[in-house]
Amino acid sequence: LSTAWAFYNFRKTRKQNAIISQQAAALEESNQMKDKIFALLSHDLRSPINRLVMSLNHSIESQRTHIQAELKSVQDILNNVLYWASMQLKKATPVNTAVPLQPLAEALIEEYQHALEEKNITFLNTIDKDCILKIDESYLKIVLRNLISNAIKFTPLKGYIQIDCQIKDKIAEIRYGHWHRF
Repeated sequence: LSTAWAFYNFRKTRKQNAIISQQAAALEESNQMKDKIFALLSHDLRSPINRLVMSLNHSIESQRTHIQAELKSVQDILNNVLYWASMQLKKATPVNTAVPLQPLAEALIEEYQHALEEKNITFLNTIDKDCILKIDESYLKIVLRNLISNAIKFTPLKGYIQIDCQIKDKIAEIRYGHWHRF
């Protein structure tokens, strides 16, 4: 009888340990997702907030339009990142739709117009108007904003940035290049 009782306790303990291990793995995955979300938020919001702070150093009245555009940009970035975070935490499937890439990229480039003007950078959007991607638009906006922001950050004063898209075997490759004007 005591052998049976010991065997029962052993199995019960093993099941409890398995449950605890599963919970620990789920918690670790959740913590990693949280870290990714905070890293993405800090990366995507740092530049527009820094531009706003610099704008406040100038006359607010003369910068009103720029400040409003920057605040709209920060709001859009925050909404997109929070959408992405929500989808990740819910483990939801992205909603893929047909997204024309060229006008979307053009609209996002407009958000960075002030930064382009400050560095006197020419931005060339050479994406073909027929380039249509089947993708979650919010995810695509996050990726494009990051690409455009980094392109501006690493392009020298009076430089050029060009963005393009090639589709090969149903895979879209979005590329950008930047160079200095002489």
